[in-house]
Amino acid sequence: MIQLIQPLVYYALGVLAVAAAPAPSDDAGFRPIFDGKSLAGWETVDPSYWSVADGAITATITKDHPLVENRYPAASWRTSS
Repeated sequence: MIQLIQPLVYYALGVLAVAAAPAPSDDAGFRPIFDGKSLAGWETVDPSYWSVADGAITATITKDHPLVENRYPAASWRTSS
């Protein structure tokens, strides 16, 4: 009987230990790569297609400005040494 109860006790203690641990901060180690206002920190071969609209990176392709090659912008950031 003890052999059946012992694993349950260890399991319950483990669950309690995890539940009691403090939750990590939402901002811990987080560095935003998009400010929602500009393309600062972003690189692309042809930036004429790209803009920010309603807080999102947006591409605009028109008949007068067709997309010749599909290239997406990429975040370009450096970590401090």
